[in-house]
This record gives sequence, C-alpha cells and structure tokens, in this order.
Amino acid sequence: MLFSFGVSIIRSKGMYGQKPGTSGQYRLFRISNKKLLLHAVDDGKKGIGISCADEIGMIWMKVGKIAAFLVKMMLLAVLLLLVYSSVSIWNFGNKHESVKTDAAIVLRAAAWGEDPSPVFKERINHAIRLYKKEDVDKIIFTGGKAIKTDLPEAVVGKNYAVKNGVKESDILIETSSRLTEDNLKYAYEAGKKAGLQSYTIVSDPYHMKRSVLLAKQIGMNVSSSPTT
Repeated sequence: MLFSFGVSIIRSKGMYGQKPGTSGQYRLFRISNKKLLLHAVDDGKKGIGISCADEIGMIWMKVGKIAAFLVKMMLLAVLLLLVYSSVSIWNFGNKHESVKTDAAIVLRAAAWGEDPSPVFKERINHAIRLYKKEDVDKIIFTGGKAIKTDLPEAVVGKNYAVKNGVKESDILIETSSRLTEDNLKYAYEAGKKAGLQSYTIVSDPYHMKRSVLLAKQIGMNVSSSPTT
C-alpha cells in the first residue's frame, strides 16, 4: 500500500539534531512489514529526524487494529444472539404440554378455495386429534378472507373438521382476523362469550413461542400444542 504526500517541517533549535531555521520536505509515506517508512527530500542539510512521524503512524496502526477487533466482537455478538434466539424458538416450539383445556385455538393459515392448504390442514388435523383424545372440549377456528370471493379461512377449517368427526356444536369461529394478534384477540372474545376459560394454541413449532407470548399479554390462560 503506497501513499504520496508532501509535508513541510520547520525545526526549532535542537529538534532531532537539526540546525535551527532549516527545513526539509517529506513524501512517499508507506507501511511495510509493520514499520513506518518516510522518504525525505532533503535541502542539503544532515540530521533530518522522522521520530514524530513514526510515532503518529504507529498510533494510527494501533487504532486501526482496535477498531477491527471491536467490529469482529460486534459481529460475533450478533451471531451468538441469532443462534440463541433460533435455539430458544425451536426448543419452545417442540414442547408439547399435556394439559386438558376448554378449547383448542387453531391459528389461521391459507385456504385454497374451499380446501385448507397443507399447512392449515395439518393444524386442523392436530386440533381434531386433541378433540378426539378429549384433551379439549371445543375447537375455535380463526381467520378471515384473503380475497372477497373466498370463504373465510375459519369457515374452511370448520367444514373440514365437521367432515372429520367434530360436532358442529363444539366448533366456534371468528372470521375477522388476518394477523396472529387478531386471531388470538377475537378467539378470546368468542371463547369468553361461550364461557371458556382455558385454551390450547395449535400452530407450527416456529410460530408457537411468539403466539403464546402474545396470548399471555392479553390475559389468556394458554398451553401450547405445536404440530408435528
């Protein structure tokens, strides 16, 4: 790496052994093998010193090393945080709580016309298994319409569950929500009207931790049962 520049230095008496009143011009500044080098274009005088420039250059080299070290430490901290968050979400999402509750809340997923998407179907099937094992007494389906001509996702879920052995009288729906927060809020409101007090959230493992935290924030008594 090579830098060229000019520096004029006026020396006072005794500086670097130079006679008073003389001057020199320095240029061709470079770093080689971790040592600062300075080529001097002399005005014919002897004893030109470069100690000051050496010292400044070494200081800048140390500052650069410290800055590079701090950047590496910051990147490492971010990486560790991402790993920790991923592991935490995965561990929570694979925790199945065997707790009997009043109702399973099936969080919305896409519906394809009158049929649930594969992701939604897995959530519905999981809730049906809980219902048939009598781990829950009722099922609450959530989700509105993606487009105006579609059936609400909650209705698609209800129809699928009824065809697979769930009593229609044991199903509640809310058809207004599009976001997870609203799924939980409106399902909670529907559940309270029906006298329900405890709930099992059914969703995908990666989605479970956030869903449970949101439910607890609005005061719900919830357990988690992720799909497998």
